[in-house]
Amino acid sequence: MLKRKYRKKISKNVLSMSFVSLFNDIASEMIYPLLPIFLSSLTGVSAAAFLGIIEGVAESMASVLKYFFGVISDKRKEKKKFAVIGYTISNLVRPLIGLAKGWGGIFIFRAIDRVGKGIRTAPRDALIASSTDSKNQGFAYSFHRSMDNLGALIGPILASAILLLNNNNIKSISTVFFLSIIPGIIAVLIFIFAVKEKKVARIPHIKEIDKTDEKLPKPLIFFIVSLIIFTLGNSSDAFLLLKAKSSKLSIALIPILWSFFHLFKISVAPLAGIISDRLGRKKILVVGWLIYAVSYILFSLNHTSITIWFVFALYGLYYALTEGVQKAFVSDLASKNIYGKAFGAYNFSIGIGKLPSSLLFGFLWVKFSPHVAFLTGAGFSLIASLFLVTTVRSMPR
Repeated sequence: MLKRKYRKKISKNVLSMSFVSLFNDIASEMIYPLLPIFLSSLTGVSAAAFLGIIEGVAESMASVLKYFFGVISDKRKEKKKFAVIGYTISNLVRPLIGLAKGWGGIFIFRAIDRVGKGIRTAPRDALIASSTDSKNQGFAYSFHRSMDNLGALIGPILASAILLLNNNNIKSISTVFFLSIIPGIIAVLIFIFAVKEKKVARIPHIKEIDKTDEKLPKPLIFFIVSLIIFTLGNSSDAFLLLKAKSSKLSIALIPILWSFFHLFKISVAPLAGIISDRLGRKKILVVGWLIYAVSYILFSLNHTSITIWFVFALYGLYYALTEGVQKAFVSDLASKNIYGKAFGAYNFSIGIGKLPSSLLFGFLWVKFSPHVAFLTGAGFSLIASLFLVTTVRSMPR
């Protein structure tokens, strides 16, 4: 899987957490690309407005928890426990979406799923940072994201296979949801038994200095602000699946398209991480955000069942260049004492913008057109890129 010269850059902990993400995303992405179709079948109307509410509120709830549990895990020095709790909640509740009878049921189960993500994300990211040499963190985070995306490639393929074996209709979607519990449980078990957390030795009678109240440095705050601006134009990817549906793809091919999209994320992400380790993070991030703007401009156009594949590939390239590199940039800008708080703030900045961005996107989609909604998202990306370039200095490599 890895070239020999890079294996030593990945610790056993990071490798184990990467496999956790692999199986967790297999479970998650068996469901996600089918969610808009399932929602449409229950409501009988366009899912755009409901998706804005469901995804926006759920992600914003998760964002608040990401910051809170990042801070708590710093103070209690227990990253693994919170990560396990979060993964367990998500993977037990997520398959229950198949029992929903309306958009309200989907909202409840989706919200609880995101609560689990809110609990686990910052502690897990902090564990990756503390398990990796600072010179290799770009590669480590990008490798972790590649394994996550590999799961996101496998999950939709499994979903399509299950659909084809079950008459490829709306009722068989619930079967896909229920079966997603299998890889989800595997993910939880790997984290419990394979991931280790170093315990900090406490010297009796010596009063420890609590450094977890350290403030976030200004460069990190500016980076977080740029992320908030970007996220205001980065609505739920579920809208992209609605766009794909409008290109006349069959239900069974939509999960395959989703896997194809993740293939591009996997192929480029480790290389992007290595380049960012050598040249700095900011250049890679700006290129990624500009590619996002271009892809959203292309999404605003009408597509056939053939051209939509090209646009999804370009969008996957944006993810490959930014997901792991953004997290490595956070670890560059923060001290080890506040990794949990820093990653909590990072994830909070992304999540808090999801509610207004998804509501805005859904409103523009319904009130005006998908064309207007996508162009607005591209505009926010360009503004965020300009802010990042002018306010945040790259850390010396």
